[in-house]
Amino acid sequence: METTVIITSFKDRRIFKTIDSLKKQTRPPDHVLIADGGSPSDFERDVRDYIRGDPRFSYNIMRGRCSDTRRKAIYALVLAPYQYHRTDIMVWIDADMTAFDDWLEELVRPIENDEADFTGGVWKRGEEKSKAEKILNQIMVKNQLLAMEDPAYIGMGNSAWSAEILKKLGGLDASSESDMADEGLGREGIVSGYYVSEDFDLNIRAIDAGFKGTFVPEAAVYHDQSHVNTFRKLTMYFYNNYVRAGMAYFKNKSTMGKFVKGSSIGDIAHPFELFLLLIKPIAFVSAWKEYNKIKGK
Repeated sequence: METTVIITSFKDRRIFKTIDSLKKQTRPPDHVLIADGGSPSDFERDVRDYIRGDPRFSYNIMRGRCSDTRRKAIYALVLAPYQYHRTDIMVWIDADMTAFDDWLEELVRPIENDEADFTGGVWKRGEEKSKAEKILNQIMVKNQLLAMEDPAYIGMGNSAWSAEILKKLGGLDASSESDMADEGLGREGIVSGYYVSEDFDLNIRAIDAGFKGTFVPEAAVYHDQSHVNTFRKLTMYFYNNYVRAGMAYFKNKSTMGKFVKGSSIGDIAHPFELFLLLIKPIAFVSAWKEYNKIKGK
């Protein structure tokens, strides 16, 4: 099967480590598409220079937030009348991730063996540069248990998808298309304006359509979360995710069960989770308001 790895990027210099890790894969990708949300020209030049000479890599400006670049990449590879190039499996990795050498091989194996239609992998804690990042990692590593129990919780940043799913479902939710990259998001890690969580939404729609997802704990990446380096950013990281996930669940009429479930898996990883239990109902109300704004557009 032809496999394309998509790296979503916005002036994030951690991408060079991501590129290096893809060049070392035991199962080399057929193509690597760098989908850039609109970085400055000097960043674009440096990345183009870095991948020059490897025909598998291409660099494309797909302006917008991460959700916009993902949507445009899906259109170019799967939905456009004249496809960018043929691909059977779309694989996603973010510019703040570094793949283990066997990551791609493990991630796509269930799809190639016709055991699943989409898969998700695990991310490991790298070097932690702040207390906020350490707390985030403690909680998120525990929360990966959710994806092992329910593929609706697979994060798109480390996932693989049969192109047939995207052809049938028509790609990602388009309720929040933006014309320009959200610099606030890249600079602060904080969402400027809410929009449906595109990965949760796609997961739910895929499952409802009869496609099978599975979590692959052997498909590992290191996830550098050093941009979440203050308690304000840590709080907003979770709050924004709760709002966006809640919007996806309202849209798909699958709300309270999945929304609450994330607070009940296993033991408390860190006392900060007790604070998150307090802000989750507030995020839930915000999700309902924001979803109705989108419906009213």
